[in-house]
Amino acid sequence: MQDSRRPLSRRGLERRALTVLELLVTMSVIGVLLAVLLPAVQSARETARRAQCQNNLRQLGIALHLHHDTFQNLPAGWCEISGKPIATGWVPDLLPFLEQAELRTQVQSKWLKPVSVNVATQSAFTAVLGQAESGVLATPSVLVCPSDVAERTFQLYQEDDINSGDLDPLSEKVLMELPQANYLGLAGYSDPDEPAEYDGAGVFVHRRRYSFRDLTRGLSQVAVVSERTARKLPSTWLGFHVLGEDAPGRVLGFCNLGPNIATSDECELDSRHPGCILVLFADGHVQSVSDSVDQGIYRSMATRAD
Repeated sequence: MQDSRRPLSRRGLERRALTVLELLVTMSVIGVLLAVLLPAVQSARETARRAQCQNNLRQLGIALHLHHDTFQNLPAGWCEISGKPIATGWVPDLLPFLEQAELRTQVQSKWLKPVSVNVATQSAFTAVLGQAESGVLATPSVLVCPSDVAERTFQLYQEDDINSGDLDPLSEKVLMELPQANYLGLAGYSDPDEPAEYDGAGVFVHRRRYSFRDLTRGLSQVAVVSERTARKLPSTWLGFHVLGEDAPGRVLGFCNLGPNIATSDECELDSRHPGCILVLFADGHVQSVSDSVDQGIYRSMATRAD
């Protein structure tokens, strides 16, 4: 029987190959599809990250209410630690209500324990940082906005009063390394780096522990916690050295010019969520605040009383 299969002619081989024009058209179509799909994928990812950030703030709101139910007050914005040149922020008091009781124990024993001798104080710092490197004092995920891109820790430099505002960092002396976080207690509408006795009219201030009854504007109208990225000013949940650069501003923020304004003070609020920041109010609800918010409204929402 004669084999009916015939070898392909040269013309047939040429017909099955892609021409340069066809290859260019194919590449152009793929490029157009990628240009359409990638922004959609990035938008979907940011939507998921924003939802996680909202959930983090809600958990902080629940923890604040549990703390208030237990002690009839909210944590102080920051307090000095006896015998040490350091202060603790408002978050450590919330750790037991964030399912972080073990971390609270570590903070209590290595950070909050009074020390009166300078050499011992330095040893305590070393112990804390050593534990942080091993993960014991690492930042809980509930305190990190997934949209921010930042290192796990940052160095706190000593404040330089002479050159303040001229150099970054303001000095070459590193006082300590701190775990990074994104969520800040709101000190009001003025800079928390004012003198320690200054009250910025917000919920979280130096030493004072306010209760919900002090928020006379109404719990749904008083903002208590918001966010800031490392590109603005690195922040922490733990505390700070009292001689550090922008020291209280490492755990507190304030509302003045508006969200996400590049020229605003480094202690103001910003986020990587497009066009807005997320804010936790005292009643526990989380609200998106637009970059175009009226300045008067923006300032007033950070005040605890009329």
